[in-house]
Amino acid sequence: MLAERIDRPITLAKTTAEMVVDESSVTARTKIVLRLTPRPRVIIEFDFPRSEHDQATAIGAANRIQTGHYLDIRISPSTEIKTLVGDEWRIGGTDSWCGGVLIPITQPVTVVNEPSHISRCKFVLINFPSIWGAEDIHRPKSGISGAIVQRMRLHAGPWSIEIKGVDRVMSLDIRMKTLGGSAITHSGSIKRTDGCDFTFEELKVLLDALHLFLSFVRGSYCGLAFLTGQDSQRRTVWKQWGSREVEPWRGPLSTWVNPIGSEMLSAVFDGFWHRFTDPVWSDTVSQVLRWYLRSNESSEPAVGIILTQAALERLSHSIKGPVSGARGDWFATALQEAKIDPQIPPQCSELIQLASHHSWAHGPHAFVKIRNDFVHPEPKLDLVSANALAEVHCLGQWYIELMLLRLFGYSDRYFNRLVNKAGQGEPIQHVPWSSCPA
Repeated sequence: MLAERIDRPITLAKTTAEMVVDESSVTARTKIVLRLTPRPRVIIEFDFPRSEHDQATAIGAANRIQTGHYLDIRISPSTEIKTLVGDEWRIGGTDSWCGGVLIPITQPVTVVNEPSHISRCKFVLINFPSIWGAEDIHRPKSGISGAIVQRMRLHAGPWSIEIKGVDRVMSLDIRMKTLGGSAITHSGSIKRTDGCDFTFEELKVLLDALHLFLSFVRGSYCGLAFLTGQDSQRRTVWKQWGSREVEPWRGPLSTWVNPIGSEMLSAVFDGFWHRFTDPVWSDTVSQVLRWYLRSNESSEPAVGIILTQAALERLSHSIKGPVSGARGDWFATALQEAKIDPQIPPQCSELIQLASHHSWAHGPHAFVKIRNDFVHPEPKLDLVSANALAEVHCLGQWYIELMLLRLFGYSDRYFNRLVNKAGQGEPIQHVPWSSCPA
């Protein structure tokens, strides 16, 4: 059942670990688990079996572990993990004296790292949205209907990435957006287009980029997990337990992606990769996207607006140079440079009325004035309605999405969050700088 796949702990391994306690060591039985709630993280459950320890030794070791707060453990000769001692403890059981929980301080946890080149990297995604497109796989089944597997292919530089949805991913996606939670939604693989091997250092740059880009697609951090690198003989030479940063679903998220046009992702990713690996743009793209994601996740409009302006200032500075001015002209100029109309869109009806009342020149002027009212003491504006604040936040995020798509060289259709939120017209539109008719 779909409900059983959401927030269900996933066992990664069962093994033994050597624990260093007060300059001596004790062996414990361990189970490595990825817990998906409250947010995905690896934990290590351990216990001292009755068959291997007497009661005094087991309880004595447990007491020393509890008072230490931190603990170094060794899973194998080449895998040492520094952990935080959790507050979950159990005493007694059918075959153990006592046990507890450890939390690796650094996550994900690298457990295999052999000095060898990688031919292929496999991974799964946690909380990636359901997106359909022309590259989906149609598999015939008995009877009239057939099965459709979501498939997305990304190409950039020397890299080829294939992502496939799990069984019933659309229903899983709807359920999580409605009820919240986390689950594995897709699997994927990474290879070079020329078939050559690659190093871990090369792969790491790609993984950093891929995690950030797929999070941009979702509009919130998406987990890149269970990473496994294989050599040309399909032997595992690199492996990680756990996931990169990921946020659980709390409801639908606004984004820029056409939900039935997954083929657009490859075109955007190619431009994103070009900027991400450009020394001039790399820091800006990374920081702007992090602020954008945290703003998009925020349920507090004021927090979101402040983060959004930080992202817009960084983008505008990179495009046009130093920014200043309470009217937001620096921001409007950067929009015009990207061929984005700075006037307030008709979907922001309450913001238009507010701008008319205060004689604000354009959308950036309105955005900056409202943001400054939060940040600086002695607010000068009258009470701004919750609807107007929501419009300001959405407008700022829309500006970021368009400026980034322009920066990434994308010139086709996208999903207009303003139109979708207002329920006025078709949200799938050409970007403003496209040569195609509206």
